[in-house]
Amino acid sequence: PRIAAEVPITFGTADATSTISEQSVLVDGYRAVVVNNDYGPIGAPLEPILQGIAPPGVEQFEWDPTTRTLASVWSQPDVSCPNGIPAMSRASGLMYCIGKRGDDWTLEGFDWLTGDVAFTELLGATMDYNTTYAGCEIGPDRAFYAGTFTGLVRVRPE
Repeated sequence: PRIAAEVPITFGTADATSTISEQSVLVDGYRAVVVNNDYGPIGAPLEPILQGIAPPGVEQFEWDPTTRTLASVWSQPDVSCPNGIPAMSRASGLMYCIGKRGDDWTLEGFDWLTGDVAFTELLGATMDYNTTYAGCEIGPDRAFYAGTFTGLVRVRPE
C-alpha cells in the first residue's frame, strides 16, 4: 500500500502529545477535516458516551497535488465535535457538526475555507443530543439531521 502523506494532527494545540480520531474524515475536493476523539483514560467502553465526554479539537488539511504534500489549513482547538460524523454543504460553504460547550450539546457551523465559527445553536444538556458516532446530514429541506443516542434530531434553518 502507498501512503501519500503523514502529518501530525494537533487540533491547534502546540503541546499535543497524542491525538485520536475514530470516525470518518469529512472530505470535499482536496480538503479533509478530522475531529478529536481523545477521551483520555476510560473505565468502560460506553463511559464517554454515557458521561457526555467531549474533547475539543477540529482540524482541516489540504492536499496539494502539485507538490504532493498535505498541510494543515485551519484548526479550532476550543470547539468540540466529539463523536458524530460532520457534514458540509457546498451551497452554504459551511461544515456542520453536533458539538458540546460546557454541559450543552450544540449545532456548530464552520466556514469550510477558513474554519471560522459561523454559528453555534444551543440544543440542550441531555443525552438526547449525543450523536454517538452517527452521521449528520443536510436534508433537501435545508434542515440538519443527526442520529443520536435516543433517536433523530432535526434542526431547521430560520
